[in-house]
Amino acid sequence: MNFARMTLLELSQRLASRALSSRELVEQALAAIDDPAGEGARTFIRVNRDTALANADRVDALRRTGASCDVT
Repeated sequence: MNFARMTLLELSQRLASRALSSRELVEQALAAIDDPAGEGARTFIRVNRDTALANADRVDALRRTGASCDVT
């Protein structure tokens, strides 16, 4: 599934329902940054992969406990 074609609302709903994990979303974003056919190399000076993945895992763990991760 290509998350780049989804709206923020769709992504938010999938995250809330756990049909999509934060880790999956971050991994796809990192893959897009690495894509030689894309603009990642020109767009990003630095990519903090480990931090991004660790934060995604932390949010996923919070969601599994039932904690709200709303940003409204």
